[in-house]
Amino acid sequence: MTPVQWRTLTAACLIVAGILNAAAALGFGLAGLLTQWAVSGNAGFWYDLWEQLGGEVVRTQAEAVGAWIGRVLVYWALLLALSAPLLVAGGIQCARGRMPGLVAAAGYTGFVLELLGMAVSGVGVLHLPGLAAGPLVFVTLRRMREP
Repeated sequence: MTPVQWRTLTAACLIVAGILNAAAALGFGLAGLLTQWAVSGNAGFWYDLWEQLGGEVVRTQAEAVGAWIGRVLVYWALLLALSAPLLVAGGIQCARGRMPGLVAAAGYTGFVLELLGMAVSGVGVLHLPGLAAGPLVFVTLRRMREP
C-alpha cells in the first residue's frame, strides 16, 4: 500500500472511532444519570423489594453502591466524550498528512480506550475501529517518514 492509502485507512478508523466514542458517551452518560436517579429517588422501593425477596442488605449500602455505579458510568462517559474530538482531529490530520504527534496521540488513546471499553462493556464489533487505530497509526507514521 502507498503512504496515502495507509493515511486514508488510518484516518477512517480514527474518525469512526471518534464518532462511536461520542455515541457511547451519550449512552453511558444517560445510563449513569438514570442509575443515580433510580437509586437516590427510589431507594426505599428497591430496598423494600429486595427485603421481600429475602435479601438482607443495609439501605445505606444499597444507596452507596447504586450512587457509585452511577458516578462511574458518568465519569466513563465524560472520558469518552473528551476523547471523541481528539480522535476526529487526529483522523483529519492523518488524512492531510500533517501533525504526526497529534495522530499518534489520537491513535494510541483510541487503542487504550477501546481496551478499557472492552473491560467495561465486553467485546463487540464496535470496538474494532478503535482497536485497529493503534497499530495502524504506528504503521502509517512509519510509512509517512519513508521517502
